Amino acid sequence: MIPKHDLKILPSSLRPAYLPVISDIIKYREAVVNTLKTWTMEIVGVDWNITNEDLVAVDLKVEQVSRTSYRFSGTIDMRYEFTEDSLTEIIAYRSATGNANSYQLLPYRILKTQIHDFLDQYYEGFLKEFETCSNYPVIETKARDYKFQQLHRFNKCTFTTDPLPNYLPEGYYKAVVQFSGETDWSITCIAHVESIRLCQQLPYRISKTQVHDEYYKGFSTKKNSKLALIFLTLRIR
Repeated sequence: MIPKHDLKILPSSLRPAYLPVISDIIKYREAVVNTLKTWTMEIVGVDWNITNEDLVAVDLKVEQVSRTSYRFSGTIDMRYEFTEDSLTEIIAYRSATGNANSYQLLPYRILKTQIHDFLDQYYEGFLKEFETCSNYPVIETKARDYKFQQLHRFNKCTFTTDPLPNYLPEGYYKAVVQFSGETDWSITCIAHVESIRLCQQLPYRISKTQVHDEYYKGFSTKKNSKLALIFLTLRIR
């Protein structure tokens, strides 16, 4: 509900027309803050380090699929099968600029874990997207029920961001996925995180041309009004 004192900044002739819109904005803003990501992420780089190419070979690249969207494609040739001795861990870094020597270690990491246990725990969260863009095994039971020794093909894949925090600072993030056991190897993914305006998440936009000058001026001059704060926060334009 919109407080009566906030409605006073609206010219009386405009209140009936804009009241439903403002109410929706308030409700949507609360939902956005509480449940939605305040950022977008795009993969911008991928690299790998292989110690024994007789056991694993990687050939991946990042490609631009639209003006602002990137995906990775290529192959991972697994020439050995995971065993109980196969381990993996993920280490994360962040850089404000993306310069190679500016990445700093983050507290977010997945400690060294047996690979099947890792897949059982994190497949739904991080790897389920592969079901539609690769021949990677679709894990429906337990990871130990599946074979991973094969040529894995990826075609314009990305990672889901669902398990990640709703808020992340802008910048470049590097995730190093390390494998050990039969052989040591790693894949490094670099992603760019950019904050999104809350107004971009609204089901509709309001432009200055839709708001009478008197109405827009009313918001901008009453700095302490909750509605003014909402509109400034949403950057309605």
